[in-house]
Amino acid sequence: ELSFELVEPAYKAETITGGAGEQLQSSDGFVIKVKDVERNYQPSDTSYQLETNKELIKVNFLIGNAAAARPRKITNDNFTLKGPVSEVINYESKLTNFEGYINTLTLSSGSQAQISVVFAVDAGASPLTLVWQQPYALQAEAATVTMSIEVVL
Repeated sequence: ELSFELVEPAYKAETITGGAGEQLQSSDGFVIKVKDVERNYQPSDTSYQLETNKELIKVNFLIGNAAAARPRKITNDNFTLKGPVSEVINYESKLTNFEGYINTLTLSSGSQAQISVVFAVDAGASPLTLVWQQPYALQAEAATVTMSIEVVL
C-alpha cells in the first residue's frame, strides 16, 4: 500500500509533519502512513487494568524502508504520542497481545509492514499526534541529529 522509490539516506535534523492517511518520508528513508485510529480500544487481555478517566488509543499504520542499501530496525520505543498540551505519552508496554503488535522489527531495503501501537490517554483527549523519532550519532561531525515525523491523528 506504500509507494516509494529507494533513496540514498541523508542524516540531518528534521521534523516532517502531516495528517492521518498521508504518506510521509524522512531523509533517512523511513516511510509511514497512518491508516486509522481506534479510539476507546478494548484489549483482549482481560487482566489489563486501565486507569480511571483514561482510554486506549490504537494507531494502525504502514511503515517502509526506502533506504537503498540498509536494513532498518524499528521498535515501539521509536513511537510516542503527543497530547493536547504537548505532553509525551509512551506506548502502553503492558499490552502485547493485539493485531499489529511488534516489539522489534527489522525491515530490509524496499520492504514494508503494517504495525500498531497502543497508548493510554485521558478520555476524549484531542488533538493527538503520533511522533516517530530516530537519533543518529554523526561521528564525522561529532554531533547527534534527530529525525522526526509527526502525524496529527
